[in-house]
Amino acid sequence: MRYLLFGTGDYYQRYKKWFGADEVVALIDNSPEKQHTIIDGFNVISPEEINGLEYDHIVILSFYVREMKRQLVDLGVDTERIFHFFDLYRLGINKRFEITCYGAAEEEIRGKRNSSVLLLSTDLELQGGPATGLIRVARILKQSGTDVVFGSMQDGPQKEKLLAEGIPVVIDPNLQVRQMVDVEWTQGFRKVICNTIGFNVFISKRDKNTPIVWWLHDSSFFYDGVDSNLLKNTDFSNVEVYSVGKVPKQAIQKIVPTLQIKDLIYGVEEPSEIIYFIVLGYIEPRKGQDILLDAIRILDKSIRERALFYFVGNDTSEMAGEIKKQAVLMPQVVVTGRVSEIEKKLLMKSADVLICPSREDPMPASVVEAMLMRKATIVSDATGIADYLEDGKNGMIFASEDSHMLAQKIEFCIRNVDKVRKMSEESYRTYKEHFSMSAFEERLLEII
Repeated sequence: MRYLLFGTGDYYQRYKKWFGADEVVALIDNSPEKQHTIIDGFNVISPEEINGLEYDHIVILSFYVREMKRQLVDLGVDTERIFHFFDLYRLGINKRFEITCYGAAEEEIRGKRNSSVLLLSTDLELQGGPATGLIRVARILKQSGTDVVFGSMQDGPQKEKLLAEGIPVVIDPNLQVRQMVDVEWTQGFRKVICNTIGFNVFISKRDKNTPIVWWLHDSSFFYDGVDSNLLKNTDFSNVEVYSVGKVPKQAIQKIVPTLQIKDLIYGVEEPSEIIYFIVLGYIEPRKGQDILLDAIRILDKSIRERALFYFVGNDTSEMAGEIKKQAVLMPQVVVTGRVSEIEKKLLMKSADVLICPSREDPMPASVVEAMLMRKATIVSDATGIADYLEDGKNGMIFASEDSHMLAQKIEFCIRNVDKVRKMSEESYRTYKEHFSMSAFEERLLEII
């Protein structure tokens, strides 16, 4: 088969593995910036350039199916030659990808699956209501004593967080593309919970002995690529369908009006008071961000969950790479990389406490800026500014490289928010006395 792939964005990245290099004639994209470039060794052309090319099918790798399909039809393409990534199972592609097991996933799917619940998601990215909602389901079930396995077609940062909570993970690119009867490891579970309309192909032909919960989050926009006949002819016996409100319910009932759907609105945790810490500067040994990361790791989990730590600054160093790798296991740590001056000021404004963990720092400007903005500060005694602070009054001081002592200072701030606010005001008075322009002008003129 010879294919034209329409779309070079996120869904191209997800599904390109299903097509061999010798099967792809070209990539199509509507963006002038991408046209006449090369991606993965393939020429990128405009839709108007497809006439005259020899191909069997065009596969749309986007959710903007309606517009893209109309565009192709207007160019004279037969609708029978246009497919969507939901239709890959109909193209006779024989590829099959190996699954990858993490945590105790292999043990679960080989031996204990009849007592476990399998949760299937489209991806493990940090953003998005559907994936986040299903991860909350996994946590609730785990805490209730239920064995769970989390499966996803696409890897992502949430995987490490699930593993850290003892929830095994399976990454299987065959999910959504293959029907359940062709994905053997998903069969025989006590129950399978599928997330979003993306699993419409998966459940269309399945192991009828495995109870399915299909949890829908999608508006009608996401149904443009769905094979309506496949959905209408799906046997929904032993399938319970739930929706996060009326919008997904109305979307699927346009195609299957008689489908019985119940509401399952996902919950959002009520936030406790969160204290924001920020550290500014190039991530390097001299600045001591690794000491701070060790201190965060030392904190008890219940304390750590009441805080957020922003590491702001150039993150291209070797130490920065290691910090980012370790931070994946700490959802409270955010490494922003280099930001603009405006973004830096906004982050500083949102913060409660600035931490300067430097191994050596004559007079860190970030601490002075924090004092000007009425922020409490925690600094190492290897910084020059420590001489202007009285521990616990207008700031806090810890012994350089002592991550345990730094952890104690951080915990004090988390437990004593009112005292942090008082320190913030004292911090500003210290700025006015020693670091304001008027104080500097007075000293300078005295010298001159």
